[in-house]
Amino acid sequence: MDLLEVQRIIYERISLLNYTIVDDFAIYEQAKTPYIQLSNLYINDDNTKNTEGMVVEQYISVYSSYKGKKEILEITQEISNIMKDRVTNEDYSIYIEEDRKTIMLDFDNNGNKFYHAVLIFRLYIQ
Repeated sequence: MDLLEVQRIIYERISLLNYTIVDDFAIYEQAKTPYIQLSNLYINDDNTKNTEGMVVEQYISVYSSYKGKKEILEITQEISNIMKDRVTNEDYSIYIEEDRKTIMLDFDNNGNKFYHAVLIFRLYIQ
């Protein structure tokens, strides 16, 4: 399985939530909140003697300028819910688990507050 296929699966799931999704720094600086950014992606070999596999860590960021945490908590929960199902077909099986979720209060260049959440998912691909 190649990385483009992994990214396609993640994007298709997240796009069901009807939020703006960005994966480019230049675009996300101009996006209206709330929006989701498909951030860093790390790959580790998970081959065994008898099977080929890999572990992918996908970082997903969520940005919200809502005055409280309610919006960002709801969006991160929606992402967690939609990412938890296993993906299986005749070529591969993907087990997905949420590794971490962090929510931070941050400020933009103009001093405006916004919330930034980072979710980390591990995808075990066989």
